[in-house]
Amino acid sequence: MKKESNNNRSMLNRSAKHFVDPETRFKLILSVYVIMIREGKILLLRRANTGYEDGNYGLPSGHADGGETSRAATAREAKEEAGVTIKPGDLKLAHCMHRL
Repeated sequence: MKKESNNNRSMLNRSAKHFVDPETRFKLILSVYVIMIREGKILLLRRANTGYEDGNYGLPSGHADGGETSRAATAREAKEEAGVTIKPGDLKLAHCMHRL
Protein backbone atom coordinates (compact mmCIF):
# COMPACT_ATOMS: atom_id res chain seq x y z
CA MET A 1 0.00 0.00 0.00
CA LYS A 2 1.47 3.34 -1.05
CA LYS A 3 1.69 6.03 1.61
CA GLU A 4 -0.10 9.30 0.72
CA SER A 5 1.95 12.45 0.62
CA ASN A 6 0.97 15.46 2.72
CA ASN A 7 0.01 17.27 -0.48
CA ASN A 8 -2.41 14.49 -1.50
CA ARG A 9 -4.01 14.45 1.96
CA SER A 10 -4.42 18.21 1.79
CA MET A 11 -6.21 17.90 -1.55
CA LEU A 12 -8.50 15.21 -0.12
CA ASN A 13 -9.35 17.45 2.84
CA ARG A 14 -10.19 20.33 0.51
CA SER A 15 -12.69 18.20 -1.35
CA ALA A 16 -14.49 17.44 1.89
CA LYS A 17 -17.74 19.25 2.64
CA HIS A 18 -16.17 21.31 5.46
CA PHE A 19 -12.54 22.15 4.78
CA VAL A 20 -10.52 22.83 7.92
CA ASP A 21 -7.24 24.64 7.50
CA PRO A 22 -4.59 22.51 9.29
CA GLU A 23 -2.85 25.67 10.53
CA THR A 24 -5.90 26.83 12.50
CA ARG A 25 -7.76 23.58 13.15
CA PHE A 26 -6.83 23.23 16.81
CA LYS A 27 -6.53 26.90 17.67
CA LEU A 28 -7.82 27.38 21.20
CA ILE A 29 -7.92 30.47 23.36
CA LEU A 30 -6.65 29.66 26.84
CA SER A 31 -8.67 31.18 29.68
CA VAL A 32 -7.13 31.26 33.14
CA TYR A 33 -8.77 31.78 36.52
CA VAL A 34 -7.04 32.52 39.82
CA ILE A 35 -8.49 30.95 42.97
CA MET A 36 -6.99 32.67 46.00
CA ILE A 37 -8.08 31.39 49.41
CA ARG A 38 -7.12 32.90 52.78
CA GLU A 39 -8.64 31.93 56.12
CA GLY A 40 -11.41 30.03 54.32
CA LYS A 41 -12.40 33.02 52.18
CA ILE A 42 -12.16 33.14 48.37
CA LEU A 43 -11.18 36.39 46.65
CA LEU A 44 -13.83 37.56 44.17
CA LEU A 45 -13.72 40.74 42.10
CA ARG A 46 -16.73 42.78 41.02
CA ARG A 47 -16.81 43.31 37.26
CA ALA A 48 -17.09 46.91 36.03
CA ASN A 49 -16.81 48.73 32.70
CA THR A 50 -16.14 45.58 30.66
CA GLY A 51 -19.42 45.27 28.78
CA TYR A 52 -19.75 41.66 29.94
CA GLU A 53 -21.40 40.64 33.22
CA ASP A 54 -20.74 44.09 34.74
CA GLY A 55 -21.88 44.26 38.38
CA ASN A 56 -21.40 40.53 38.95
CA TYR A 57 -18.66 38.92 40.99
CA GLY A 58 -16.08 36.49 39.64
CA LEU A 59 -12.59 35.11 40.06
CA PRO A 60 -9.64 37.13 38.74
CA SER A 61 -9.33 35.81 35.21
CA GLY A 62 -8.27 36.47 31.63
CA HIS A 63 -6.74 34.98 28.51
CA ALA A 64 -3.20 33.89 27.69
CA ASP A 65 -1.32 36.20 25.33
CA GLY A 66 0.40 34.69 22.29
CA GLY A 67 2.70 31.84 23.29
CA GLU A 68 2.33 32.53 27.01
CA THR A 69 2.18 29.47 29.27
CA SER A 70 -0.87 28.87 31.46
CA ARG A 71 1.18 29.54 34.61
CA ALA A 72 2.63 32.78 33.23
CA ALA A 73 -0.84 33.95 32.13
CA THR A 74 -2.34 33.12 35.53
CA ALA A 75 0.41 34.99 37.40
CA ARG A 76 0.03 38.00 35.07
CA GLU A 77 -3.76 38.10 35.51
CA ALA A 78 -3.39 37.90 39.32
CA LYS A 79 -1.15 40.98 39.17
CA GLU A 80 -3.24 42.90 36.61
CA GLU A 81 -6.64 42.20 38.12
CA ALA A 82 -6.00 41.83 41.85
CA GLY A 83 -2.60 43.48 42.38
CA VAL A 84 -1.20 40.22 43.78
CA THR A 85 2.28 39.06 42.77
CA ILE A 86 2.54 35.29 42.34
CA LYS A 87 5.52 33.36 41.00
CA PRO A 88 4.35 31.12 38.13
CA GLY A 89 6.15 28.16 39.73
CA ASP A 90 4.10 28.57 42.92
CA LEU A 91 0.80 28.01 41.09
CA LYS A 92 -1.05 24.70 41.25
CA LEU A 93 -3.49 23.45 38.63
CA ALA A 94 -6.94 23.03 40.18
CA HIS A 95 -9.12 22.30 37.15
CA CYS A 96 -8.99 22.05 33.37
CA MET A 97 -11.85 21.86 30.87
CA HIS A 98 -12.41 22.23 27.15
CA ARG A 99 -15.51 24.04 25.95
CA LEU A 100 -16.67 24.36 22.35
